[in-house]
Amino acid sequence: MTNESPFRPIQPDDETRVGPRGILICGYAPDAAAPLQTLLAQINAPEAPLVFCTEAMLAQSLEEALTEPAAGSPAPPDKLPPVMVLSGLTGRELHTFLEQFDAANLPRPIFAAATTINLTFTVRQLLIALLQENRARQET
Repeated sequence: MTNESPFRPIQPDDETRVGPRGILICGYAPDAAAPLQTLLAQINAPEAPLVFCTEAMLAQSLEEALTEPAAGSPAPPDKLPPVMVLSGLTGRELHTFLEQFDAANLPRPIFAAATTINLTFTVRQLLIALLQENRARQET
C-alpha cells in the first residue's frame, strides 16, 4: 500500500474535463445563484448549469444529479455541508472559477471536480467522502 495522494492537479488548459457540464451546489440557499452566474459569465462559461442539491438528489449518482436532477426545493443550507462539484469544465475555466470565487462574496465551500469514479457515487456518498478527505487534510 502506498501513501500516494488520490488528488491529481488539473492543468489550466482548454481540455474539457470528465462529466456533464455543470456545478452541483450543496449547502447554499438559492440566492447564491446570482453571484455564481456572474462569476460564470466572467470566466466565459455562462451556460454551465447551476444545480442546487435537493434532498431527493442525495440518492442519485453525481452524474444523474447533474443530468436529470431530482425535483424539489434545494435542501436547506443547514442540512448539507457547503460543497461545489465542478463538472465538464475546461481546466482553464475550473482554475479561473476557483481563483475568482472570493469575488462572489459567498462562504468558501469544499471544492471537488467530477471524475470517472465519483460520477458513479451517490451524492450522499460523495459528500461523506469529501468531508472525510477534508478532515484528513486539516489534521495533517
